[in-house]
Amino acid sequence: QIEEYIEHYIEEVNGRFDCTGLRERIMNYIPLNCMRGLTWCAMA
Repeated sequence: QIEEYIEHYIEEVNGRFDCTGLRERIMNYIPLNCMRGLTWCAMA
């Protein structure tokens, strides 16, 4: 679903801004953000 959403998003942007590397940045961000959330919950 994530890949489909990113592809649809890039299509809808339609060149209005540079999406170079967007897919890779998002795929790197998701696990990092999940780990950040887990560590935050562990400290609570």
